[in-house]
Amino acid sequence: MADIKIIDIQKYVDGLKDWIAFGESPAKECLVIKFDKEIDDKYIIDEEMIDKKLYFQSRNGNVVIEFDSTGQIISIEIV
Repeated sequence: MADIKIIDIQKYVDGLKDWIAFGESPAKECLVIKFDKEIDDKYIIDEEMIDKKLYFQSRNGNVVIEFDSTGQIISIEIV
């Protein structure tokens, strides 16, 4: 289980710099949310998502969602 509060994400977003204005890559900063494992590996939660990574792109950044061997989310990376 991850313990993330909206205020944590708001603080992160408020602190982002406009790296492009500085002539640098916006990939200088990212937010990674990792989830603690709390169930036994023998239970498959979502067979379609086993060991997959989903990549989403937008104009302002990218999101990577990673799944484990049981199909549960193990991390979300926002760049």
